[in-house]
Amino acid sequence: NFNANYSELNAATQYQFGLSAFYYLNKKATIYGSTGYIWFNQEWDRRSDESRNIFDQKLGGRIFNDLWCEAEFVYGDLNNVNVYKGSVVYNNVDKMNFKSGISLKYRLGLHFELNLLYQYNSYESMFIEFNNNAERTIYNNNYQTQNIIGGMVWKP
Repeated sequence: NFNANYSELNAATQYQFGLSAFYYLNKKATIYGSTGYIWFNQEWDRRSDESRNIFDQKLGGRIFNDLWCEAEFVYGDLNNVNVYKGSVVYNNVDKMNFKSGISLKYRLGLHFELNLLYQYNSYESMFIEFNNNAERTIYNNNYQTQNIIGGMVWKP
């Protein structure tokens, strides 16, 4: 898969180009993987821009007849990056160092599926403090977020 995106977010212009591959790891097609790479460039004006590299690795497989598990690790700052054909945009204030997650999908019949997702995200932020003499002190802060998301999917 090859993709390219152009966007204008937060008073900047973004270009991104991605390449990914999906593959099966056994003959029964019950274990699979996906590897991806995104080159991202962001311009604020003609004199100021930044480029980033983002790597994505996903592995999944069937645990039991109707229960599937998938694990994902994404390394790179996703701020202003869009993924999944533009349906998700990471409009973060802070730098995202990496994100990881594991999901379970349980199929209940032909049209109904239950999903449970755990995500762990690592961020880096900067805090600037000014004193009375207009001197500034910069503090870097690393923090993490954890999410548990559940859902039901109806497939016609």
